[in-house]
Amino acid sequence: MSLMSQKGESLVLSRREPGAAAEAFIRLLQTPSGAQGLYWSGGEFIVWQGGRWRVYSLEELMDVLLLTLKDATYEKKTEEGVRRMRVSPSVGFVDDTLRFVQAMTRRTLTMPAWTSEVEGDPDPQWCVAFNDVVVDVRNWAAYERNERWLGTTVLDMDWVDVKEAVAPRWLKCVEEWSCGDENWGPLLQMVMGYAVVPTRRLRKCVLIQGETGGGKGVIQHVVRRMLGRALQVTNMETLADKHGTVGLGSAQVLWVPEVTKGGREKARTSARLIKEIVGEDPITVNPKFGQVERNVACRALVVMTSNVVPQLENDRGGLTNKMLMLPIRKSFDKGGAEVGLKDRLVDREMAGIVRWAMEGARRLAEQVETGGVVWPVPELSREMEEQFIAENNPVGLFQSVCFVRDQHGFVASELVRAEWIKWQKVRLKGREVEGVSEHNIVAKMLEQGMWGVRRHRQGSGGRRGLAGLMLRQEWRVE
Repeated sequence: MSLMSQKGESLVLSRREPGAAAEAFIRLLQTPSGAQGLYWSGGEFIVWQGGRWRVYSLEELMDVLLLTLKDATYEKKTEEGVRRMRVSPSVGFVDDTLRFVQAMTRRTLTMPAWTSEVEGDPDPQWCVAFNDVVVDVRNWAAYERNERWLGTTVLDMDWVDVKEAVAPRWLKCVEEWSCGDENWGPLLQMVMGYAVVPTRRLRKCVLIQGETGGGKGVIQHVVRRMLGRALQVTNMETLADKHGTVGLGSAQVLWVPEVTKGGREKARTSARLIKEIVGEDPITVNPKFGQVERNVACRALVVMTSNVVPQLENDRGGLTNKMLMLPIRKSFDKGGAEVGLKDRLVDREMAGIVRWAMEGARRLAEQVETGGVVWPVPELSREMEEQFIAENNPVGLFQSVCFVRDQHGFVASELVRAEWIKWQKVRLKGREVEGVSEHNIVAKMLEQGMWGVRRHRQGSGGRRGLAGLMLRQEWRVE
């Protein structure tokens, strides 16, 4: 359904001016109660259409405006009286009208939200919107979904079909992916629960890494079907582009497949942006055909996938401290793959998968209520984290394995250098690390360590070294 077909009326202007055209266009898009039904926020238009709030890009609304003004009329006074005239807009007239629409509807919206306060409204950050109702995941209480619910993520199904649904084939997939690790399934469930609710206060991103044909695409397909346009798929090369943030203001999940592609420099730029999004820092949106929008809130859960351990900037554990790692160590490429599995999952079990994800969201909410979230950690995730640190922050891995954090501790510089020589010989099998040597390892630990240390000198003329850590008595050689 188009924006205009839902109204069934053409635009009538008081005069042939862009400002008057903008006023009439905005009135045409009011909600059923007569409230404003069009907002410009974060580089996107939020429009009440077809019984819900939807996202329109600048280009999409430009098309709507152009088609609307094509049949628009205005009243012109002539010697014979008042005549109804066609607007016959030029491109410049449409551009100017759109600028007026932006200026008249500009708001800084926080979504989702209740547009008016009613006693008993639940916290929107823990709610999931369906076609029929809005559901609080903490107690599964249902509330009417109408124009008061200002949120663009609506799951395209009815809650009545979800609350008792099951997903036996999906659960079998999760069991196969887990390879027998009892923490793998609960971690995926909590991750998908985190994806389905709006809150991002836990400040986490996700890395799914593993074999080709292991199931990363199946998980993406399921989450995409679950969230619709609220899931945006991009890549590291696009994220690094100056226009790469367009559309992120309304995204609930940002999916980045194959994060190894795009080159080291673009991966570094993208990693910085990902850390900003995870930290809920405002971002800048720079559309190709519009004004730059600064201080845009992006509350997307970033999910990255890769066949190999990706190269991403990770100084001081900037990413690993925020990253949930889901390793997939089983591939079905060489046999055992179920043809058409992902389509059958979304066609037959989508409601049950959503219910399963909401159970994960409820577990998250319960842990937040009691003071802290404990994410399950599969054993394979620990190995994957070490590989990630080794690939992206070898100095940080050296520090975390060979030393322990101790605010009162001290290790002399010569001992740090000796430990690095031992590390390079035993763990790295003689392989050199670019830019790191026994001569600068102390300085590198100050810059790139997994936790902050500081230079220190014991007494007057005493030994120089690092404070804030102690030498671990033993560390693994494998």
